[in-house]
Amino acid sequence: MERPLWTPILEVSAWDQQLVEWVRSTTQISLLTLMRPVGRLCDQVSKGEIDAVRKALQTNPELAFQKDKDGMTPLHWAADSGDEELFLMLLAMLGEGPEAFKKVNIRDDNGDTPLHYAVLTERRSVAELLAARGADLYAENDDGETPCALAIAQGWGGIFAAATH
Repeated sequence: MERPLWTPILEVSAWDQQLVEWVRSTTQISLLTLMRPVGRLCDQVSKGEIDAVRKALQTNPELAFQKDKDGMTPLHWAADSGDEELFLMLLAMLGEGPEAFKKVNIRDDNGDTPLHYAVLTERRSVAELLAARGADLYAENDDGETPCALAIAQGWGGIFAAATH
């Protein structure tokens, strides 16, 4: 019989199966996600842990626009969570020009941009800031939904008027 490939979980399970079950039952995100630096960063962003996020980004600024296991970046998570201070920190890291445009319009595994998340979670000020930084109001996700159409459906009528002029 061939030996299975060594993994941290396999190692821990050799020590104590009860410990493995406890970790599985108390953890809302997978251990694999936590082991990846971008997964850990996205988890910190979603929880509003600004000091931990700041430290992680000072150490590894390239993590700011990497994707997690669901294709989401820390900017997606910040737009979703509504923590404006975290969001502004990430927005400041966009830079300028074509590369910034790509980062602000990056899509997750469902085709959603950070602007989709801001609108869907009713984070109006975040949506306005994204639009002002060049977020595509008409980017269609995999369901054919655009941030502009979603905003109108929520009664946000003229929210993007300044960004379109």
